[in-house]
Amino acid sequence: MSINDKVGVLDITTEPPKPFTEILGNHMVSYEKPRGITTTLNIEHKVDEVIRASRKLKESGSRVIALACTGFSTVGVAPLIQRVIDVPVIDPVVASAIVMYHELKLRYEYEVLFR
Repeated sequence: MSINDKVGVLDITTEPPKPFTEILGNHMVSYEKPRGITTTLNIEHKVDEVIRASRKLKESGSRVIALACTGFSTVGVAPLIQRVIDVPVIDPVVASAIVMYHELKLRYEYEVLFR
């Protein structure tokens, strides 16, 4: 929500994951599941369906797309979606790594400054 408060969620399940609905609340403006994708193994063979679902998210008012499946990260579709659909896309693995980097950096700085 730091990018935009109109979030579309893309996942491979029939319903959005509970943490997304709880955290985003009314800021989750839409949810899509690409057709024909039932496991992470299907993603790289159905990238056209991922793009189609992403377009639907944008058309329904989403101004940022949050990927709710780490399988999207494994295939590396976030930059493709972002380029084709022209909305920011949050990759869950990259986002987690950034938070971890930030926390480790703070811990290091704390230890250096307050030993």
